[in-house]
Amino acid sequence: MFKGTLQSSSEETIAIKDNDDKLSSKVLKLQDLATDVLDALGGKKNIINLDACITRLRISVNNIDAVDKKRIIALGAGEVLEIGNKIQALFGTTSNELKEQIKKIIYEDKTSKAEEIVKEEKEFIKEVNGEDLFVAPLSGKLLSLEYVPDDMFSKKLMGEGFAIDPADGEVVSPVNGKIETLFPTKHAIGIISENGHKILIHFGIDTVNLKGRGFKPLVKQGDIVKVGQPILSVNLIEVKAKATSIITPIIFTNLLQEEKLFFKMGLDVKAGQGQIINIK
Repeated sequence: MFKGTLQSSSEETIAIKDNDDKLSSKVLKLQDLATDVLDALGGKKNIINLDACITRLRISVNNIDAVDKKRIIALGAGEVLEIGNKIQALFGTTSNELKEQIKKIIYEDKTSKAEEIVKEEKEFIKEVNGEDLFVAPLSGKLLSLEYVPDDMFSKKLMGEGFAIDPADGEVVSPVNGKIETLFPTKHAIGIISENGHKILIHFGIDTVNLKGRGFKPLVKQGDIVKVGQPILSVNLIEVKAKATSIITPIIFTNLLQEEKLFFKMGLDVKAGQGQIINIK
């Protein structure tokens, strides 16, 4: 029985399926993965523009026919979308680091070292055998992920979870844990709980395009946080005016396939309120 927690690994690795498509896999360093992804995109000369949000690579290419979408999926992308001469590849929270490494390859920055690319969690690795106290990270109305206007979340490509239509701009930590990821555009935060479980809070949809405007982080990457501690302040009026939506998905990135999340649809909650979900 699993109640209100999620399981994850703290290693920054990406599993690649073997030729027999078995569960057993080998681990590629990010540097090697970047080289393979760039090759699957048609090489350096095929890239017009390269960017990333919290969940995916966004690439504009010269020749869409030179892109090997099947190979990109085989390299670990959960989904590859083609829009004109643009490609979006879901690599989860690794996307930004992967983008930076591909850029280094494109611009032949040979000074980078593997130690700067692959970040190992030397601390905060605990056996996943406990339960985390989980509270609402925002005030607002609880929604199912199908109400999130982004297929990445509504189709649960990032994992199981729920969403909140926020009533204000205060975001608190839902668990005791550590800030694992604070995206440069400040719109998304990844947290590892004290029991080693991962949670992604992605404030709004297409908020990456705001480039940090309207977001004020109250923590830094690597900070230890307490449950209910304020971690992000959002100018809700500004963000609401410019974003596609302010509906905020909260994703548990590694629930087991048989585990289900239960909550009361439409329930109004307050930031810091407990007993809002149950996972069995």
